[in-house]
Amino acid sequence: MKKFLVIALLIFGVGLAIFYALGGFNPIQISETQAPAPFLVGQRFEGRYTDQRLSEHFFAAKAWKDKEAVNGTLAVVFYNDPEKAKGQSYNFTGLATADTSKIPSGYEVIPYPAQRLLQARIEANSLVFPRPKTVQKELQAYAAEHGLRLDTLSIELYRSDRELLVQVPIKE
Repeated sequence: MKKFLVIALLIFGVGLAIFYALGGFNPIQISETQAPAPFLVGQRFEGRYTDQRLSEHFFAAKAWKDKEAVNGTLAVVFYNDPEKAKGQSYNFTGLATADTSKIPSGYEVIPYPAQRLLQARIEANSLVFPRPKTVQKELQAYAAEHGLRLDTLSIELYRSDRELLVQVPIKE
């Protein structure tokens, strides 16, 4: 029994160390910011959030950015909360960019959804990113504390493998 407890504690300790090394204990940094780019270039999606096309849109945008060396940030705009919409997702996936010169077939250009935003910055490996509900709660708490009203849509910007920005427009 004692041996089992030591092994279990050892495994737990190693797991905790890995979680820490991946950035799992890093705080979510909340701040007010401006739109990072004037446009979003990408594809719309409407359907189940488990649909394979959703990830295909994301990886197609990533491939376009890498292949064409487009100056932009991978972005996903969520116009609704899939959990509240019974699994239905309505979003726009592509790049936040000022460069609209090399638009692939099937992509469209839309203006960035807002200029004034509340932003959550997460620095960690994507394996240990906090749950979306946790990020939304942090944003809502900051907004309440500072007397801000937030829109219902959210924007995720994937700046690197270790940095995610979640932005929510501030209602004027």
